[in-house]
Amino acid sequence: MPRFGFTLQISKKPGDCLTEQFCVRVMYDATGVRLQAGRQAEVLNQIVYELPAEHPLAESRPFCELLGHTPPQVCFGALDGTCLNEP
Repeated sequence: MPRFGFTLQISKKPGDCLTEQFCVRVMYDATGVRLQAGRQAEVLNQIVYELPAEHPLAESRPFCELLGHTPPQVCFGALDGTCLNEP
């Protein structure tokens, strides 16, 4: 039967420390590097949109703007993963 709720467990397994470090690095990447890349893509798409029609880049495919997550999304994802994790 699944348990619901938050339980703080301190594990002495060496693999858990590596897992936590990996999670923190992935969350940092999602909120920092990827989110900023998405914002830069918005600016670049706006620049290309404003180019004259005869410019060679005017017909180029737009960059993907939906990269990364906002800090509240990452916090909720971390909380969701922690609470729903089966011990």
